[in-house]
Amino acid sequence: NAPWRSFSVVSMCGWGLMFNDYLKDNPQWKAVNSQGKADDYFFCPEFLKSEEGKKEVRKKFEEWYSRKQHAKHIQWDHEESVWTSRYTCYCPRCLKVFAEEFKLDKVPASRQELMDDHAEKWVTFTCRRFAYAAEMLSNLSREKGAMFSVYSGYQSSFARSNYSVDWSMLNGKIDLAMTGY
Repeated sequence: NAPWRSFSVVSMCGWGLMFNDYLKDNPQWKAVNSQGKADDYFFCPEFLKSEEGKKEVRKKFEEWYSRKQHAKHIQWDHEESVWTSRYTCYCPRCLKVFAEEFKLDKVPASRQELMDDHAEKWVTFTCRRFAYAAEMLSNLSREKGAMFSVYSGYQSSFARSNYSVDWSMLNGKIDLAMTGY
């Protein structure tokens, strides 16, 4: 029971919460990556807002948490670009939600259109989605009596676009903000 065992790093893909088995049976929730391809390992961020998604994230978190020997501090180390990360989705559903949120006259047809015509709005949109996901994991961590933190770059336009983190959106949603670089 060394002290370091009570700390664990979480992610919503790869070495963290794995969704590939779920997505295999539910391909409608696969994220569309920056190359326009469906991702076998990561879900569309709109999945988190659905009842189905909330249940599945809770289930995956429970499985992950039990493997981590009931950590008392859970940290999400997050440095993912708003343009290329696994946390960004270019599916029609996400593009429609984006257009509705910013009251655009039309739904952007491509990543390039977003970059050319709506870059700052897309940055804000993606940071808000990360904040939503972080709050979800924070709430699940708190239910276990664990502290939840996020580690990323200092508040800046660089961090917002290159790491998808706007610390002002995380205020009150996480227990500890940890910055560096």
